[in-house]
Amino acid sequence: MNFKVLDFYADWCQPCKLVSKEIDSLEEKYSRFITAVNIEEEDELVSKHCVRNIPTLVFLLNDEEVFRHIGSITSIRLQDLITRFQKETHPKL
Repeated sequence: MNFKVLDFYADWCQPCKLVSKEIDSLEEKYSRFITAVNIEEEDELVSKHCVRNIPTLVFLLNDEEVFRHIGSITSIRLQDLITRFQKETHPKL
């Protein structure tokens, strides 16, 4: 199974900058699942995932959305969510 998190943001968005700092503080074992998506450069992905607000984190298992978080988030909460969905991907973890 394939697990990833899309981090939808814009350079001018202050809450997005806070989320980015939280992502930057994660250990590599968590941050490696996250892909930053600039909404001003990736219209197709924004449309595909129906992103209307930023920051938005879209959690995907096998390219299917399993969870969505809109707004600020702490690194601890993000780490917990990644661990939860990663275990669904690899139940033996």
